[in-house]
Amino acid sequence: MVHSLVAVVLVVVGGLPLAFALTRSLLLTPLLAPLVTALTCAAAVMAMLAVGGGLRPWLAVAFAGQYAVAFLLWRRGCEPWPHRSWADVAWIVVPLLPPFLRVFAAPIQWDAHSIWWLHAVYFTKGSAASRHYITDPVYVMFSHTDYPPLASAPVAAVWSMLHGYQFYVAQFTSSVVTFSAIALLSYAVRTVTARTSATVSRAAGACVALATWGAAPFAVSGGLSDPLWTAAWVAAAVLLLLREDALARPTLPLLLMSLAALTKNEALVMVVVLAAMVTLRERRNLRRAALVWLPVAVGLVWVGLARILGARSDVTADARYRDLLGGDPEVWNRFPPIVSELWTRVGPIVAFAVVVAVLGGLFLRRRRPELGLGSDLWLWGLGLIYFASLAVTYLASTRPIWWYLWSSVIRVSLPLALLSCASAVCWGVVALHRSRRRPAGSPALSPAEPLASLDPAGRP
Repeated sequence: MVHSLVAVVLVVVGGLPLAFALTRSLLLTPLLAPLVTALTCAAAVMAMLAVGGGLRPWLAVAFAGQYAVAFLLWRRGCEPWPHRSWADVAWIVVPLLPPFLRVFAAPIQWDAHSIWWLHAVYFTKGSAASRHYITDPVYVMFSHTDYPPLASAPVAAVWSMLHGYQFYVAQFTSSVVTFSAIALLSYAVRTVTARTSATVSRAAGACVALATWGAAPFAVSGGLSDPLWTAAWVAAAVLLLLREDALARPTLPLLLMSLAALTKNEALVMVVVLAAMVTLRERRNLRRAALVWLPVAVGLVWVGLARILGARSDVTADARYRDLLGGDPEVWNRFPPIVSELWTRVGPIVAFAVVVAVLGGLFLRRRRPELGLGSDLWLWGLGLIYFASLAVTYLASTRPIWWYLWSSVIRVSLPLALLSCASAVCWGVVALHRSRRRPAGSPALSPAEPLASLDPAGRP
């Protein structure tokens, strides 16, 4: 257990310089630091695979680069992140601690061992061994060797520092990084609902973050990557699609999108979709909207590197896309059990959120601009596209559908759950908000009244 605590300290401390340079807040810095560490470790792994050598030297180079960037940002000067009080951070952290205690459960999750921690093992052995295992047909069959390295890289870094392959160390390391992403999801909701009561806004963030444990409680602290990329991606979506001037402070959403893109293949697909939606929303300022394609480029760097190394996907290698488009009954007969199993996992949550969204759209839609909230339809569009991409993957695969439904639906349905919760919670905030609109014929606002009471022009 001592080694596990040391691992947590390493993951947090490793990202402190850049995290503080970005947040300018002593309280928010530890929440962001694990994600900075994970991105730094992922960069080290990618450099090692591309150039050669061992992991330790590249970790030294990557962290030196991170600290140099932190120094330059500090010299340049950045505005501190908002919502950095003790109360704000307590509302983020305290509600998440009880479910996070599952980190002390036995590290027995199959996917953690067979994918993420196995990748971490061969990353610690250097570039030559890693390239061999990435292309070895035996490992390709069950370990998804083409997956991006972010979920495995911090585990590999900690293992290379502590000497040995202790599974509790891996579980604590993975869980701290995931906890960081979930905490920033809470912060994202707090940010976009900040014009309402502070208590309501903080509670809204806590509710959405806690929903991460709803669909698959074992996944968050079990070393699996689905909660990690989902929390980061949904947080980025909330910041980019619901804020009025989404790209005025782009650092956090871009970092979260990069994290998701380097975590899992399907996450990269959804990062592309999110970037396209943001570009559509910001179509009057395409030069600034181009920023959201930087995380896509980061994800594509890994895709290109993996292909150069000879990695291939066991999921898409023999997919039956032609049969799917041709309406092959054998393929489409898989659709009803897919829908049935998804309904079992997240159907009631999605249905409740749909009812809330419809009622909100009918009776509360005109109050959203007062809170600076963008259209709720953006989130539902993301959810529909994710469902379509998931269904296509399951339909076109040559593996038995029961295998997918048994092994992965409970985890991969999490994006649908979190998007639904974010939508419903934001409508709840709108309903609870005490409107500051003035009736017709009332006197004009005095200069002393806060600008937050003005009703800004909403964005469609």
